[in-house]
Amino acid sequence: MKIKIAVLIALMACFTLIGNAEARSINSGKVTMDRSAKTRQDRNDTADQTAKVKLVISEPCALISFVSTLDGDQHTTTWLKKWYEKKRAALKDGQTLKAADEKHLALFRDLMGSENNYHYSDPSGQNLDFLKRVKSLAAESQTLPQLYERLGKDFKADVIEKLRTILDHFDTNYQKLIWQPEQSSLNAALQRFEKGIIESKINERLADVRYFLQAPWVEGLPFTIVLIPLPSASPHSHGETLSAVQTVEVLPGARFTEIADVFFHEACHALWFSKPDEEKVAAKFYLPKLGRLPRSELYEGMATALGQGWFPHMAFKEAQRPKNWDADTTIEGYARALLPLVSEYLAAGRVMDDQFAERATTIFYEKFPDETNQVAQTGEFLVMASEIPESREFRALIYKLLPRLRALSISAPFDDTEAVKTFADYSKQGGEHAAILLSAKDLGKLSLFGITREDEAAVREGALLGKSTMITIKDDTKTQLLVCLADDFAAQQKLLILALKEKHWR
Repeated sequence: MKIKIAVLIALMACFTLIGNAEARSINSGKVTMDRSAKTRQDRNDTADQTAKVKLVISEPCALISFVSTLDGDQHTTTWLKKWYEKKRAALKDGQTLKAADEKHLALFRDLMGSENNYHYSDPSGQNLDFLKRVKSLAAESQTLPQLYERLGKDFKADVIEKLRTILDHFDTNYQKLIWQPEQSSLNAALQRFEKGIIESKINERLADVRYFLQAPWVEGLPFTIVLIPLPSASPHSHGETLSAVQTVEVLPGARFTEIADVFFHEACHALWFSKPDEEKVAAKFYLPKLGRLPRSELYEGMATALGQGWFPHMAFKEAQRPKNWDADTTIEGYARALLPLVSEYLAAGRVMDDQFAERATTIFYEKFPDETNQVAQTGEFLVMASEIPESREFRALIYKLLPRLRALSISAPFDDTEAVKTFADYSKQGGEHAAILLSAKDLGKLSLFGITREDEAAVREGALLGKSTMITIKDDTKTQLLVCLADDFAAQQKLLILALKEKHWR
């Protein structure tokens, strides 16, 4: 069995936004944060003014997000699943409906697993997985029939039919419990938010960030934001970046000042990932004596400093800056520490340069000196194996064990040319931690990854003790490869689980 490499960037920013936007003053140092209109004009950067935030309401997109939540997809709004299950249990035919739901969720999981081969491009030039591509097309659709018609351009008839079966099943209760009750509130929010976009000058602020990031956003392509309604019981909401399309859950009665930072945050993600040299730029955030800036902080910390720190100050002044910037305390702590540097560059109309990368990385290691050595703080991970029987379930397990994971690559068989190249690229790009699951008959193939005979002996010794073995690759990358040697996949997976439950990598 061969599994194509799947890189999931859940940082592309799925995060939890705390519903209470209580004002709180932030001491960010003596930094001039106001930027004159003259600076923007002087750089003669008129093309970036075409990137506009476009708010839309789409029932098909909202329904797909709801189904993903019921399936327990990574970084979804977990309380909503519990809310629905409680509502379902109170129905007269609750037990029958539960069985039907589970049947269709199993079909959904099967469809996600079989079609998730990451080969769909969006207008900004980024590659999307199957679910994100479907959501992006759903954002352009007002009804399910419209969505099914649009899907015909990308997917085979049997795939569309499976998706139709799933969505049609859940649509009835979704309409009754959420969509119809929240329609008037959602439409009112749309009007408030469209007015707020103009008053806050969010498009102009995004133009500033685009220049700072040197992001080649496609001229005329909007930042499409789909508003997803939540029931009145909502304690908090969630946003997701789908590249040119973003989804943002809306709390009933939410004010623009309470959600504008989420819009801006997600648009900053879209700008960053539109950079064709994104990997090359990311590699600059590195200090020889300390290491590189973890991807979680590079992606989420930067977007949080811009979205939850800089933009609210520019648009609403200090009093409107959200109290809680991110549910992840490390990301929030780093974003707050990074804000003065980001503000300095934007105030001066400077672009992100090597000096910025060095200073941004230094800020992280000064504030979190031991963070990268903690297993639970891992933001990027590569797993290779002889075979992975249930890749989707395995992926979910890894995300559960590494809660801060933003990028996960999985490849099997590990000795495939594509897998070997992936490991080499991962190492060269600064990937610090990887794992390989194999049996004794394949031990000699570890040489493909730079592992010596001496290292193989250490692996055998560790296996005899029922442990995995950490090998540091002897090249300039110093990538740490966790070798899980056992007779079968179940035993190999057990070794990996034990290793990922440890406090430190070394």
